[in-house]
Amino acid sequence: MKEKNIGKTKIVGYSLAILSFVWAFLSFFLSKYSGLSNLNFILITVILVIATILSFMIDLKNSEINDLREDIKNNIVGLLSSYDRLAKFESDERYNKIFEKFVNFEKQVIGVQTYSYSLSSSSFKNKIKIEYQNGYTEENHDINAIIQSYYSFQKTDLKIVDKSLKKLIIFSDSSRAQEYFLSKISQVKNHSFIPKEEHLALLSIVEENLTKHLDISLEDDLYNVIGVKRPSSKKRLGIAKAILSFEFFQISTAYSFGYSGNSKDKDDRRYLTYIVESYTGEKKLYLIVYRIENSKNQNEVSDLEEHILFSFKNFLNNNNLIEKRLNISDQSEWGLDSIAKKIRSNF
Repeated sequence: MKEKNIGKTKIVGYSLAILSFVWAFLSFFLSKYSGLSNLNFILITVILVIATILSFMIDLKNSEINDLREDIKNNIVGLLSSYDRLAKFESDERYNKIFEKFVNFEKQVIGVQTYSYSLSSSSFKNKIKIEYQNGYTEENHDINAIIQSYYSFQKTDLKIVDKSLKKLIIFSDSSRAQEYFLSKISQVKNHSFIPKEEHLALLSIVEENLTKHLDISLEDDLYNVIGVKRPSSKKRLGIAKAILSFEFFQISTAYSFGYSGNSKDKDDRRYLTYIVESYTGEKKLYLIVYRIENSKNQNEVSDLEEHILFSFKNFLNNNNLIEKRLNISDQSEWGLDSIAKKIRSNF
């Protein structure tokens, strides 16, 4: 509305300027033939000139006001941006202090990271986007972070794996899971199938669940029989597998995996993830990095992870850092594993 008024002032100013110029030009001729005296013509001309000057002065002042308004607007935008950065900094500091306390409390834990993630879908694919938010690492340890990464999965593959895992976990029927796994690995051997990161993530999830529920080692019992080495990925897949296991296969909000790199210093590392969602719909994944003795068996590892996760949840709750757990009050009450236990208990 104010910009419209400034525009009107400019129009008036320009009109007065043109009118003054025309009047000054015509006054010379009109003074000879009209009844007005030269004094009247001069008076009218002076009034028009003064009005024109005042109009331009008002226009200049309005331009200054408009520039000042733009400066104020830009300063407000900058102030809000600074406030957002300050709020994020304070939030990160708060998380980091809590994470530091947790790491000092749990001696096996060497670091905690927070990631946000989002899901998107197209006609044939589902995509996961992961972004790093904050984290804390114990002194004298190196923990890499995924600043930002994308993972795409064919919907048909997700559907096949989902049905296979449900039959395996709920009904102890491994036929579909083994068929999917063996077919993909055989194709790799015959060079008819070059697995991408998305395929390796799905194969790894199927392998982990076959190993867990059939109590076999696929490294020895299947890979050697087929005569092919385990495919490796240049891209880190642990966090993506955690999100897949929860979002697409409904196995659990918690997921764990081991170190698969080439650094001997990290051979004793394991990673434990926990997924929550805020009331605004933002999904977060906490990555807990901890050390474990190689001599521990799988039951001891599971007990340790259960203890770490329970302790971590308490730290989040006690410091009001957890808003919503995706309607899951406790991991043990949800997921395919718990569903399977309930079904079997009824037989």
